[in-house]
Amino acid sequence: MILYAGVCASLIRLRMLRPKADAFRIPFGTVLGVLGVAIALALMTALKRRELLLMCITTLIASANWLWARRHQFKLEAKASAVTAPLLLP
Repeated sequence: MILYAGVCASLIRLRMLRPKADAFRIPFGTVLGVLGVAIALALMTALKRRELLLMCITTLIASANWLWARRHQFKLEAKASAVTAPLLLP
């Protein structure tokens, strides 16, 4: 549910950031994005406390993993650019 709501929310945000982007566009995409977020939130309110807790824990673990992977990727890119930088100088 959280992933689905996030994707729907990102649709809204990306349409605001890049209104003229070359992409597949459906009519009323923003309205459908808002509707998707609302449905996901409505479904999450129907969860029992234990289910909600497990979903939140899973989301925290996934977010921490994403942050770690992103930081690790930036470190690798920095090392790669530091190694190749002297080769670019004449």
